[in-house]
Amino acid sequence: MAGWQSVPAAAADDQLAALPEPPARWSQAAAAVLSADVSELADPALLARWWTVFGDEVLSAQVEQALRAGHSVRSAAAALEQARALRDIAQAGRWPELAASASVQRSRTGDAPASSSWRAGLDASW
Repeated sequence: MAGWQSVPAAAADDQLAALPEPPARWSQAAAAVLSADVSELADPALLARWWTVFGDEVLSAQVEQALRAGHSVRSAAAALEQARALRDIAQAGRWPELAASASVQRSRTGDAPASSSWRAGLDASW
């Protein structure tokens, strides 16, 4: 899917035509919900398990599995951050390590003119 971009109407129709049809039981469930009494829809027990109105065992099993795992957005974000840190640690050994140093020393002994000593170093390790 290209994201939230404006597309010509004909292209949008082609994209919609390419989408698979939802199961018939989903359409029947939607019709039942639309014809239901509003007070029934406001039932907290029904709202807590809203996906069950579709009567789809696969959907229900997947939602139940996700609920049992007990993941929250915060824990998912923490897991993503941890995975990225582990990836960075694993990739750290792939690149060379470089170290550079430089120093200058100026000295004078007695009446002799001052002398300067320059040093530079570069270390690389893999």
